[in-house]
Amino acid sequence: MAETMTFTLRETAFVFGDKLKNIVRLIDEHAELGVKVTHGNRSLRVLGMPDLIYLQALNEVGDLLTPRGRLELHKALLHGRAKREIFVGKFSLPIDQLQNDVEKRLDALKRLKDTVEGNPEDPFIKGTRIEVYRISALVDGGATRETVLTDYPSLTDEQIELACTYAEAIPKKGRPYPKISFKRAIGALCLDALDDAPADGVRVDSNSLNPT
Repeated sequence: MAETMTFTLRETAFVFGDKLKNIVRLIDEHAELGVKVTHGNRSLRVLGMPDLIYLQALNEVGDLLTPRGRLELHKALLHGRAKREIFVGKFSLPIDQLQNDVEKRLDALKRLKDTVEGNPEDPFIKGTRIEVYRISALVDGGATRETVLTDYPSLTDEQIELACTYAEAIPKKGRPYPKISFKRAIGALCLDALDDAPADGVRVDSNSLNPT
């Protein structure tokens, strides 16, 4: 992936197989980690390749470094990318190897993005006209795989799983999809209407009856 690419914190958590809160904690520890960008009315922090290499280095030697040592490591990575290795105290870290390890991790994110097509803001499951976030919203709302497959029989279990994984790594911007399908929402409305109807199915207004 290109050096100029940036990654959201959720994407980073997916790439490193970590929890979002742990990535946020690392960001809070180092003000220089990542940069803030504006997306619409929102401001969010994104990470570049040097930041990801730093996180990879922490995976390997982070437990051996003090907070100050971690900060020095990140600064060295930001300003020493042209070097083949960097030195932090007694440690020598090979830049090429760290970057190769990061790129292997990024392959999983690339494969995930290859499972969708269309508008990146609201993509379809590849090969269908079914929105990724619509399916993930149904599952998030408690729908079982069997229920989703009943409403969308052209999908597979794997596509449903990929939709949920994609939505977790790359959350939808803007208004979320409803957590119940249109078909089931209509069905629920019909049932509610039946509950309000009289037993024989006819509603009679007593004021409209003529006196005998």
